[in-house]
Amino acid sequence: MNIPALNVEAAADPRSQDASSQLVAQFARASASLPGAGNAQIDDLREDAIAEFAVAGLPNRRVEQWKYTDLRRMMSEAYPPASAKSKPALTAAQVEAALGEAAGIDAVKLVFVNGALRHELSDVNGLPAGVSLTTLAEALKSHDAWVLAVLGRTNPQAGETVTLLNTAFMSDGVVLRLEPGAKLDRPVHLIHVTAGDTPLAATLRNIVVAGEGSEAAFIESYVSAGATPAQLNVVTELSVGPGAKLRHYKLSGENKRTQHLSSAMVELSEGADYLAVNFADGTELARHQTFLKYAGKGARAHFYGTQLLVERQHCDMTLIVNHDAVGCESREHVKAVLADHAQGVFQAKVIVQPGAQQTDGRQMAQALLLSDNAEFDAKPELEIYADDVKCNHGATSGALDDDLMFYLRARGIPEIEARSLLIQAFIGEVLDQVEHEGLRDALSARAARWLA
Repeated sequence: MNIPALNVEAAADPRSQDASSQLVAQFARASASLPGAGNAQIDDLREDAIAEFAVAGLPNRRVEQWKYTDLRRMMSEAYPPASAKSKPALTAAQVEAALGEAAGIDAVKLVFVNGALRHELSDVNGLPAGVSLTTLAEALKSHDAWVLAVLGRTNPQAGETVTLLNTAFMSDGVVLRLEPGAKLDRPVHLIHVTAGDTPLAATLRNIVVAGEGSEAAFIESYVSAGATPAQLNVVTELSVGPGAKLRHYKLSGENKRTQHLSSAMVELSEGADYLAVNFADGTELARHQTFLKYAGKGARAHFYGTQLLVERQHCDMTLIVNHDAVGCESREHVKAVLADHAQGVFQAKVIVQPGAQQTDGRQMAQALLLSDNAEFDAKPELEIYADDVKCNHGATSGALDDDLMFYLRARGIPEIEARSLLIQAFIGEVLDQVEHEGLRDALSARAARWLA
């Protein structure tokens, strides 16, 4: 790859105005203090990523995959990376308050504040044999050979903006490794909290490798303690081995002054079973991407998403599903409830490669518009190069059913309560897919609070 050399002096010019230039300048100033600095492999990885980003910049609507989320326009300023030396005072009670209903989930907990692990707020006791858990910062600082061997190798996407920036600035995250046959009886819960008085950016990189026949649940929760403006960039690499079972849940519930960009890079081996549920009711701007590849026959992946948006919130859930093996199954189903001037986006592209016969792929997007000014953009796509397949897609949007409202009102149910019941029933199909009972109850309660 021919990547132009980075002009550090130009990048650091304080006269730079756009966010792309600001990000390149920030890297020039911060690179020497990032975890693993001084290791040639890590340094090269970071520098190649920022150099490639410097050429392309932030994507705008003329980039097809970003048609509905013009990041160049929406992200007009790049907040400075959170300082590792700055540790805002945060108590366990404040973390629980920020988590709300999800605070009571019984799990192995790693709490990150502004992108850095806080040991005193975390609880990593009770891991069974065959399971190792560390942080990315520790792995990079110690030049962990295993982590360096797998970093960036799970279903890589050339030139993908979020991942390029993440690779350049990654500062911490979770590294979870399950040996063949290992089983976690409690989920691993990554809890990220933004706090403080000044705008900040945080970059997390998570690596989850589930060995053959292993089973685990991984929960990501992103919340805010206060009204601090923040920009998050999160990449989670998930490699699911032969016959392994991985449950991946994500809650994006930060304050409405947060911009959240994330990518899940997923690769499934033969017979792997992967379930993802994404619940989004926070942030000003969110882009949740999933890149999923079937690398072995008979694998199964189901993705479910819920968007609960008000005011001028914008949430984009984009999936690229690459069927490259025989007899695999994929499901994508997203439901959005949009009020005021909110905008929801669902893009899903299913690619069936030559030879990926007996593929079974289905996708559906459904939106409930509570305002004439709300907008839902759905773009389902199928790209099929095999002839023995079952694939379909669909999208619907509309207002609450007047007949159902009349039915409930006629039985003495107040209008507000009737609306809430109908909306809960609408999103219930997604929330019911959460297999962990405690998390399912927490998300249901959070949805009910949002509706209230």
